[in-house]
Amino acid sequence: MPQPDSLLTDSATTGAADAVKKRAWLAGVETVGITSGIMYYNNSVLSSSPFSKVTFKSMERNLKEFKWWWDEDYMYTNTIEHPYHGAIYYLTARENGMGVGVSSLFSLGGSMLWEVAAEAELPSYNDMVTTPLGGVTLGETLHRVSGCILDESSRGLERIGRELLAGIINPVGAVNRLLRGDAWRVSGQHHRIPVFETSVSAGFRHLHPGGQPTISSAYINWYATYGDIMGAEGRGLFDYFNLEFTAALGSHQTFLNYTKVTSQLWKSEGQTLPSGTETTWGLYNHFYHVYAEPEYASPGSKKFRDCIGYSEVGSIGPGFAYRTAGQWTWEQQLYLNGVLLGATPVRLLDRVHGDMGYTWGSGYGAKAYSRLSLGESLRLRADIDFSHLFSWIGYDCADAADLKKLRVSDTQGEAGNALTVIVAPTAEYWPTRKLGFEVRGRLMWHKLNYLHHRHTHMRSAEVSAGAILRIGQNK
Repeated sequence: MPQPDSLLTDSATTGAADAVKKRAWLAGVETVGITSGIMYYNNSVLSSSPFSKVTFKSMERNLKEFKWWWDEDYMYTNTIEHPYHGAIYYLTARENGMGVGVSSLFSLGGSMLWEVAAEAELPSYNDMVTTPLGGVTLGETLHRVSGCILDESSRGLERIGRELLAGIINPVGAVNRLLRGDAWRVSGQHHRIPVFETSVSAGFRHLHPGGQPTISSAYINWYATYGDIMGAEGRGLFDYFNLEFTAALGSHQTFLNYTKVTSQLWKSEGQTLPSGTETTWGLYNHFYHVYAEPEYASPGSKKFRDCIGYSEVGSIGPGFAYRTAGQWTWEQQLYLNGVLLGATPVRLLDRVHGDMGYTWGSGYGAKAYSRLSLGESLRLRADIDFSHLFSWIGYDCADAADLKKLRVSDTQGEAGNALTVIVAPTAEYWPTRKLGFEVRGRLMWHKLNYLHHRHTHMRSAEVSAGAILRIGQNK
């Protein structure tokens, strides 16, 4: 029976081969098939929703008129579900032997296919940004992580465990491995993988949304680091990234409430100073999402959804990092970034238009990620995220109190701007190499200066504690 760590990375030479025969035709079939399958589900299960009533007339209208708008889906739908949808399209090509560039075109093409032919609504601007851009970031990271888990030389229970775990992370890859017979084919080859570490933690989380009841729930967190930001090798696309996903298990919340991916686009060779400090700089992409969507009964309406969180997609900019090592290790990562599209919450006064309880915007931001390791037993982290987003297409309403004139459709939300600061400290204690304990916190502060909400402040805080299991480490 393999040791827990060997389930993922027995040595620096395990992992599945990335060289798969190119089958563009199969990628196309899968893209159309996935789109058709979701369309069928929407028409069968979500038949009461207007967007699911797809007809040939709606397709013809979208192709001929080609009108675009800002849709009013829930923030969670637009900033998490759509990027994951784009990742599925991306992976149909990536798992059939295509490179990053061609796979990105599949994500873009699949997104366009969905907007034009798979929804009765008009195509939306925001979906055509979040779906392909978020899809590439999520798709490539999931592809590489699943490749680190797979080992085609393994057998028995170890092989089953690897295939199942990789399939959970990358279901498109699992289907294609079954179609090719790779899921059970044994190869004597070992394929080198880079520095890789991953862990899973679980515990209890308490969210304190400003002005709303406290929410308590269980959580599951997955953390992974691929490559070394200081490494001499791997200076190209996605040769380094770290990712984190947190799922909430409880009522009054969305399932996935936290997602953070920082991925390398390019980096310098790096330098080692006489003091031993390592430095490097490069260009990085960020996908960020922190969110909770509690539902409570509200007088005068069935339910409302207050958006508590922040999202950004297509956030790109330069980054600088340095690391000092000794009895303790200190690593600092600093980033400046332009945000192509992000979302911040806004509280509508009437509680009627709950779908659009947020505002789209573009702008700029900065991030500071600090890591301190005291030996092997204690790790301290602090992530600070800052952004300033601007929107221009606001509600068609001169007075927010005049509810009859408040038109939500085809807007970015409220016209204006929003400052967001998020501080997230974490402490980890590892009494053994494989088992540890964690305490997390997150403080989120918004300063909204929108047309109908000038100088409005929103705050939320959360704390969580749990146990961590290190399930893979290759350094």
